[in-house]
Formats: sequence, structure tokens, C-alpha cells
Amino acid sequence: MKAEVIQSSLVLQNTTTKQISPYKQFIAWAASKDSLRLPALAIMFVIHGCITIPLALLSMNLVDGGIVQVAIIALGSYSVLVVNLAALSTKVTIPVYFASTALILLIILRNLIVFLG
Repeated sequence: MKAEVIQSSLVLQNTTTKQISPYKQFIAWAASKDSLRLPALAIMFVIHGCITIPLALLSMNLVDGGIVQVAIIALGSYSVLVVNLAALSTKVTIPVYFASTALILLIILRNLIVFLG
């Protein structure tokens, strides 16, 4: 009986909760979605190809954006294309997609501020 009490106290001491950073939680979530890699690939292509890239190019056209904006938009869209065609896991593709989308949305926001200001 005493051995059981000692074991349970050891288990309680080892199961203390550690703070996991939001980035590691996000990477763990993305890795858990590996079975949905092909639908995620399709969604990423559709959103990038039909929504974010055309809006970025349109906003760039409104303010006469330079070659730097074209390069950033192209690198953002090609990075998503390359990681998906390389058949990497969702642990890599989802963060690359979100980073690319955030960068393109920043370009759109910047161009709208310049256009309206």
C-alpha cells in the first residue's frame, strides 16, 4: 500500500504542466493535419490564385507599385507552390502559407493606405 502512494506521488510530480509556446502549439496542430494534406493544398492554391494574388496585383496597380512589390508577391505565391509540390508535410506547408498570405495582405493594406491617403 505504501509503495502505491509513493508511485502516485511520483506520477503527480512528473505530470506538471509546462508552458508550450503558441508557435509550438501551432506547429503541433499543423503536423496533426497531415492526413488532410491534399485538401489543404487545394484550398491554399484556390485562395492564393483566386483571391490574394489578384487583389495584391490590383492594389499594386492602383498605386503604381514598384518591382519590389512584384517580387514579394511572386516569392510569396511561389513559396506556397514549391512547398506543396515538393510534397512536404503540413508541418511545413501550413506555416509557409500563413506567412506568405500575411506578407501579401500587408502589401494590400499598404497600397490601400497609400491610395486612400
